[in-house]
Amino acid sequence: MTLDLDRLQLERCAFFLDVDGTLIDIAASPQEVVIPPDLVQLLHQLQNRTQGALALVSGRSVDDLRQLLPHLDVIIAGEHGAEIWRPGETPQNLGAAPIPHELTEALEKITHDFDGVVLERKPRGRAIHFRAIPTQEYAVRDAVALAVKPFAQRFEVVPGKMVAEVRTIGIDKGQAIAKLMQDPTFKGRLPVFAGDDVTDEAGFLIVRAHGGAVIRVGGAPRADLDRHFETPAELRGWLSRCVTERAPA
Repeated sequence: MTLDLDRLQLERCAFFLDVDGTLIDIAASPQEVVIPPDLVQLLHQLQNRTQGALALVSGRSVDDLRQLLPHLDVIIAGEHGAEIWRPGETPQNLGAAPIPHELTEALEKITHDFDGVVLERKPRGRAIHFRAIPTQEYAVRDAVALAVKPFAQRFEVVPGKMVAEVRTIGIDKGQAIAKLMQDPTFKGRLPVFAGDDVTDEAGFLIVRAHGGAVIRVGGAPRADLDRHFETPAELRGWLSRCVTERAPA
């Protein structure tokens, strides 16, 4: 059964929001994204209306997101749930293992074998981006799988939109959301999670288990979604209406 998102009482909700592809449009590379001029103000408004029960749950690292949104002090679950940062504290590792040097070297070799592939070195993981050569998608994914195979006892490859993420087995957005739901700020609230990619599915499952609402941006509408938006702009428009048109309960 889906929930009626237009009747949500924000003061009783906890929002978990993916960033790339959900709040902002995906760009040719993570460094080329454009931040909408009203995004930070919108998130501040949502943070205020939920008494702080707002977290960004992203594939980007905590440091990357803090540089991308320097004037926004909200809780961040970075690297698909590998780390959680609370303002004023140091990031908390949720169990991610250090990436072996040999694995990084094997992934680096892929960037030399395929012109246009970029290796992103995150603090707790690695990502191979191949948006510049979409016709080579399957070849690149196969190469990443082969590079990770010797390390398959601890690390896995998770597919994303024109990216292959390498991370510790057992790390995902769902377990990060579950941990945050135990925080006093979030506990007892109705969770609402918005995402756009395969890496968000674990978060959808946890939110559903808590009786919450799931929102998908892009892709095809599905019966198990509470709401589907075609673009990040549509999601931002809905969030804006939530914080400006609904009177507090």
